[in-house]
Amino acid sequence: QYLNVTHNLITSSGISNIAFSNFCKLLKLDLSSNSLTGFPKNLGFTACNSLKLLYMQNNAISNLDENFLSNLTRLEELNLDNNQILTLKENGMTYGQNALKSLKIQKNKLVSLPSSFLSPLSELETLFLNENQICCTFGGFNIPNSKIKYVKLGSNKLTQLSSGFLNDTSLLRYIFLDNNQISSDLELSGAPKNNILEQIYLQDNEISALSSEFLSTFYNLRTLDLSRNKLTTLPHPLGLPIGSHLQNFFFLDNQISGGVAEGYFANVTDLRYI
Repeated sequence: QYLNVTHNLITSSGISNIAFSNFCKLLKLDLSSNSLTGFPKNLGFTACNSLKLLYMQNNAISNLDENFLSNLTRLEELNLDNNQILTLKENGMTYGQNALKSLKIQKNKLVSLPSSFLSPLSELETLFLNENQICCTFGGFNIPNSKIKYVKLGSNKLTQLSSGFLNDTSLLRYIFLDNNQISSDLELSGAPKNNILEQIYLQDNEISALSSEFLSTFYNLRTLDLSRNKLTTLPHPLGLPIGSHLQNFFFLDNQISGGVAEGYFANVTDLRYI
């Protein structure tokens, strides 16, 4: 059920079209730390699509064809970290991949996230895309009735978040947007009112202002990190909803002058660290 061939010199062309054809009960395949330059076309799972976990990190993969996972209809976890992937095709995923729960493409060379790439992934819970070069405006996930819970988009080149980028994310718990170039006044309107978002990381950006409406729908927020931005003031009032559970609010190394008014955090009864 588990085949580990890591730390070899396996190439994409070196995988024959019958290499795994007899592994009809294979659940986990680890091809990490090899010499793959593309997603192997000959995985041989046309008839035996039992695979659930596929690890291909630490290779030299630079291109993913359209429908590159078309035969792996039961795949739940795909790790493509630390490769050389430049682009994701609009039709890279198909509705046959609706079992995928975890997608990791960290430490690659992505410059964009096509609007329809994630759309078929109705069961996706974990999306890690940090340490790429994704730039400009992040428009959202475009997954109807999304089940996404954990998102990492840190260490990219994002400059703006669209006002509705949190649409259809009522199950989102953690989002990392640290170490980007987000510079506009921060407004996250569009977050579903029943969201359960607990942690927002926005440190090491260029955010200059924070609106009072920013926190108004985050009833379950525990941690907000705005350290090392360009804030000159904090909104008054803070804007947290009644009954907020905020515990950690970090805004060190900004440009805030004049201090914080007495009683500013009086209604934040769970606050532990500032």
